Formats: sequence, structure tokens, C-alpha cells
Amino acid sequence: MTLFDVTLDLFGGLTANQDFDSYQTAGQIFVGMYAYAFYFLLLSFLVAIFVNRYKEIWGNIEAVRRMDIIQQKNSKNYDPILGGVTMTFFPINILLLPFILFVVGF
Repeated sequence: MTLFDVTLDLFGGLTANQDFDSYQTAGQIFVGMYAYAFYFLLLSFLVAIFVNRYKEIWGNIEAVRRMDIIQQKNSKNYDPILGGVTMTFFPINILLLPFILFVVGF
């Protein structure tokens, strides 16, 4: 077996174009088990890594998007005369409703 034959066998193994007839029975079993382990176990592990990374990146994108919404809302509702934000988000409005008389009086 020459170096060229070994290179062809390795290239065929990397491109899933192997000549199984050239292997002995033990080699065919080993290559079959390796192909099963790679295609089903390692490939699914690689997909899980990409999905996890995508989930982290999507969470960061959502956080940046929410911060942009708050920044735009605050910059739009900024009153240059009073020097503060004139309107807050809906749940905060409900919570601050009992203090409106104090705020208006101040």
C-alpha cells in the first residue's frame, strides 16, 4: 500500500466516499460504528452547541432592543422646560397614581 493509497483512503473517509470492500470485517465494523457515532451523536452535539449560542445571542439582541425602546421613549417624552421624563411605562403609571397629588404639588 503506497502513500497515495493511504491518502485516497483518508480523503474518502473525510468525504463519506469509502470503499468498504477494501477493509477487513473488523475494519468495516469500526468504520460503521464511527460513522454512526459521528453522524448521530457528534453532529447532534454540534447542533446543540449552535442552538445554545443562538439562544444566548438572541437574548442579548432582545436586551439591546428593549434598551433602545426605553431610550427612544425617554428621549421622546423628555420635557426641556421641566427637565425630566414626563411619562413612564404603563405599570409604573398605575403604581405612581397615589403619589400624583404630591408630584403635582411639588
